[in-house]
Amino acid sequence: MKENTTPWVQAAIDVPDMKSAVEIAKMAVAAGCDWIEAGTPLLYGEGYKAITALKEVAGSRPVIADFKAQDGCYSYFMEAKKAGADYATVTVVNNDCGTLEALRARRDCGIKVLADLFGVSVEDAPRRAQEVEAMGVDAICIHFGFDESQYNKKRRQSDGLREVKAAVKIPVSCAADTLEEAIEAMKQGADWVFFGADYLNEAKPEKLEPLKHYVDTVHNCRRSCCL
Repeated sequence: MKENTTPWVQAAIDVPDMKSAVEIAKMAVAAGCDWIEAGTPLLYGEGYKAITALKEVAGSRPVIADFKAQDGCYSYFMEAKKAGADYATVTVVNNDCGTLEALRARRDCGIKVLADLFGVSVEDAPRRAQEVEAMGVDAICIHFGFDESQYNKKRRQSDGLREVKAAVKIPVSCAADTLEEAIEAMKQGADWVFFGADYLNEAKPEKLEPLKHYVDTVHNCRRSCCL
């Protein structure tokens, strides 16, 4: 993982088809994104080969397989590593066994494990983060899901982030689909942010400038506005 003093940016490629995903990934690399994510819709649509295609674009940048895996974690993580993934996500709410199987895959192939707190309440997040840290995961992802957001308009992506960050010693990330959310996450101590939404829904020349502005703002955020 990167040093905790340096924030970085994970670009979630969430389109379902390979051709669009590759072009968006190229745009993300051009904008300076640090990590490239094969998003859940892309993995559903194209399978493991999408990881390989994005790794070819990403080069030395890490590639994340965003399975949000709950069952069959060992095989998913092993196959993701074969395809070129450096990290993969496991959903850890009520899922000790899946988390342990993801970690078994890490022991066997080297893929790193991101623990997604999707589905964990704000109140329970610090405790659960400590539990999976003790199991040995590499980092925590705070993620308020799209479906959840349709029924809870008050919660922000970064709610509870400060408390989780204080509870663990490993890096903590936060979903941030707007620049405002990203800045708030940085203020609360996020080590990195992951995002997609309107920034990464298609590859067009007019998308590059706002995407680069987002990336540059996050990269500069510790120094310029968050200390």
